[in-house]
Amino acid sequence: MKECGNRSGFRHKILIVILFIMLFTMTKNVFRSVRVSAATFASVVYNGTESEIAGLCFDYVYYADNNEDVKEACGYNEAKLKQHWFTFGIKEGRSASPILDLKYYLEYNDDLKRIFGNDYIKAYNHFCQWGYAEYRASSKYYNGYYYHMKNHDLVNYDSKFLLRHYIEHGISENRYANTVKFSAPSPAPDNSSYSISNNILTINGITLSEYPIGNKYASGMYANVNGKKINMLATQCCGFARYVQQKLYGCHDKNSPNKFKDISGKIPSKNLTADKLKSLVNSAGIGAHIRTGNENKTKNHSLIIIGITDNDFTIVDANADNKLTVAVYTYTWSNYFTKRNKYGKRGIMYIKKYIG
Repeated sequence: MKECGNRSGFRHKILIVILFIMLFTMTKNVFRSVRVSAATFASVVYNGTESEIAGLCFDYVYYADNNEDVKEACGYNEAKLKQHWFTFGIKEGRSASPILDLKYYLEYNDDLKRIFGNDYIKAYNHFCQWGYAEYRASSKYYNGYYYHMKNHDLVNYDSKFLLRHYIEHGISENRYANTVKFSAPSPAPDNSSYSISNNILTINGITLSEYPIGNKYASGMYANVNGKKINMLATQCCGFARYVQQKLYGCHDKNSPNKFKDISGKIPSKNLTADKLKSLVNSAGIGAHIRTGNENKTKNHSLIIIGITDNDFTIVDANADNKLTVAVYTYTWSNYFTKRNKYGKRGIMYIKKYIG
């Protein structure tokens, strides 16, 4: 019995040794797997502030274009759209950027779905705090892991810089960041709907014969419109802009405010970019009244859009020279902001579009 006990103990020790070797081998393989992953993939770094990541998750133009009911209520007014996003949009699981679709985020990430259910606020907070850094798939257009692995030039980018690269460069470079590629909106069609003959401007078939280009606009509130004197309820540049509206629509944004909609709201000059201006002008369309102005509500000026192409837009105005002269100018989206153009250095007070 004693000999049998010794054999049993020996076999038990052998079994322990074998189990130890197996466990060591498995552990070694696991760590090898981790090392390989780390060697081929940037490390998880929580280096983006919550507000910084949140900023990348909101694009007001994308939000409007992909939520028709919101666009109908807010137009392209950035402040109103942002307020809607934070008040209702997140809670409702909407998407405000190509990089984050909250419904997709929960459906694709099962572990989050089990924890959060359909609580989109918690899902949003998770992405801004942790999800972005974990290279999670967050929309049909964006998967941090996919974007990293498919773009070898980005191999040293951490998760935050991958996000920023995709927004600032990846989309315009037609890169895939997931199995579905996001395509930026198509270039604006040529909407140049004006002609000039003998200094007479015609917009959408309506001739502005009362005040030819190079001539002076009326000095008071009343303008000649089709043989009648009509009160524009403004003078100089704003009066002229309303004169053009009166010719095109039979009313202007002051005597018939319900027929016009402000699609921009106030935009400080520091927040106005060429891309933003292009989006707003295309949304506003021909005949819209742009009112420029700085934060002090001084040096305001009115412009009427008469032509839009993918590269530029054309306006007609009066009194830019402080002499009531009617003039037509064409600006590329970028040179509108050059030092030679005083209006680009100001913000926007409003852009009023005729809605009938």
